[in-house]
Amino acid sequence: MYPDIPISYKKIPVAQNFLMYEFFYPDFSAWYKIFAKSFLLSSSLINAAQVIRTFFGQPVYISSVYRPKDTYGFHRYAMAINLHFGTDLVTLAKLKTILRDHRNNPPLFKCLRETGITGFGLESNHLHLDLRQFYFNFTDQIGQYQLFEI
Repeated sequence: MYPDIPISYKKIPVAQNFLMYEFFYPDFSAWYKIFAKSFLLSSSLINAAQVIRTFFGQPVYISSVYRPKDTYGFHRYAMAINLHFGTDLVTLAKLKTILRDHRNNPPLFKCLRETGITGFGLESNHLHLDLRQFYFNFTDQIGQYQLFEI
């Protein structure tokens, strides 16, 4: 697996288009800065965010990474990331097409798999990527998640 990186609220580069502090969940960062100074995040998730940014050639926003107060899910363990594109629904439609075509291994899907991503989900306004080590399809109150085997 890819190494973990200590993430703190600092404005230092961790990828070509991302600064470290962007990986803090916006509603959570103020609380976290007071009670803990950093958390470990897999470089796979950082690399995946950069792959998406490079592929689409436009800004990508991180809406959620580490949520320790969650009662379940991969965000609870900093093993997931949610990315959104602002109001750009065209990019989300392109992502939907790419994920539906996963069996043909389109370039973006292949690059994400190579970074270590094993879980893929597409909500109405964001892309969910995670590092789960088991494979299944399910739907819960958060949304639909489609997970694909290697």
